[in-house]
Amino acid sequence: MIGSFLLRPNPGCPKKMKEFEVLPDPRSEREPRSAAAPEPSRSSARLRTPRSRAPGPRPAGVLAVATLALLLLAPTTATGQSSRPASGPSTGQPANPTTKPATKPRPPQPPAAKPGEAREAGIAHILIAYVGSRGCPPTVTRNRSEARALALEVLLEARMPDADFAALVDQYSEDVRSIENDGRLGVFRRDRVPAGFEKVAERAFSVEEGETAPSVAESPMGYHIVRRIPIVRYYASHILIRYAGALRAPQGLTRTRGDAFQRAMKAYEAAAKDPSKFPSLVLRYSDGDPSNRGFLEFVTGQLPPAFEQAVAKLSPGQISRPVETPLGFHVIRGEAAPPLLRASHILIGFAPEGAEGGRTRAEAVEMAQRALATLQKSPDRFGEIAKTISDDVETRASGGDLGRFRASEAIPAFRSTIEGLSIGGVSKIIETRFGFHILKRTE
Repeated sequence: MIGSFLLRPNPGCPKKMKEFEVLPDPRSEREPRSAAAPEPSRSSARLRTPRSRAPGPRPAGVLAVATLALLLLAPTTATGQSSRPASGPSTGQPANPTTKPATKPRPPQPPAAKPGEAREAGIAHILIAYVGSRGCPPTVTRNRSEARALALEVLLEARMPDADFAALVDQYSEDVRSIENDGRLGVFRRDRVPAGFEKVAERAFSVEEGETAPSVAESPMGYHIVRRIPIVRYYASHILIRYAGALRAPQGLTRTRGDAFQRAMKAYEAAAKDPSKFPSLVLRYSDGDPSNRGFLEFVTGQLPPAFEQAVAKLSPGQISRPVETPLGFHVIRGEAAPPLLRASHILIGFAPEGAEGGRTRAEAVEMAQRALATLQKSPDRFGEIAKTISDDVETRASGGDLGRFRASEAIPAFRSTIEGLSIGGVSKIIETRFGFHILKRTE
């Protein structure tokens, strides 16, 4: 299964997005969500009673994907409420402390995939916690059996033909981080499900996109009503302007929120005047990671809702007005999807140093060098040699074919090499933790 790890080593996760990294879970320090929103009591007669939510901003989740354990550890403030004034509308308009967020637009929906056809599934959920479950909110008093009973009743509502899953998330879910994103967690991979959450993934892969699984799933966090949702991939570049008090703002930063907004407007005006200069404006203005000129690739539910909603509205080359998230203000340029590449590889593995038996590292180097010498003379023999000597059992039968992928989905050692090859070109020997590789770009 090495081929799966060489491509999309952490599928769905941000590329070059250090400013969006996940922080430790502060859930144990949270206060109740609202004094005006008491949890259902232990009485079974009140299990169906939905909670009301007090007015005001919800905690904004910064969600990573691919593993539920990370998805549910997205950062919020210690109280579960935003420590800043309400952010401005996420509709591409300037953020304003006195403006209430506009109604969230729905992202575009791609064609549905059927069960069993994909290695990935987009997931949204409603979490029903109970005393003793991991990260249980302090206001929850129900026991495990009561939580299951409530989860089953919510499931019945969620599977009604006219059910509004997002409204049920808002009404019932105890995962305060995903509420703002209509319960969306992001993407699960079949082959990378974290321990304890196998049932959650199983439910998602058992149904078609747009359907709610017919049974609840239990995890260490409680009971989940699981809905499979389309995976939407987004591409954008952004300029991030931080200010004192914003999430992950460096110590010693004295820039005020108002000053940050004014700086973001200057960046926007310069970008709107000439969008082609956006990469240089990233270097001039952005407080984010400059190594990839602000480029981001992400999927449904991965980033703060305001950011995702703004990107969903942009066509390639279009510039957004400043958009606020917990990290600060962003000026965003829509980007086209990077082109798909195709490549094949030959893997020559070797045994760890000191291990008895197996191919030594020196033997693997010699074997790879002989293969490369042959390929430099006859590159059309790549598939034949891969079928004969490659140690990647997943791709060997197909002549080492890795399929189509974007460069950003490959491990770093492959990425720069493949991009530098012409069609039909064969690489030099590359070493990874799996062994020695020879690559051939086929498309």
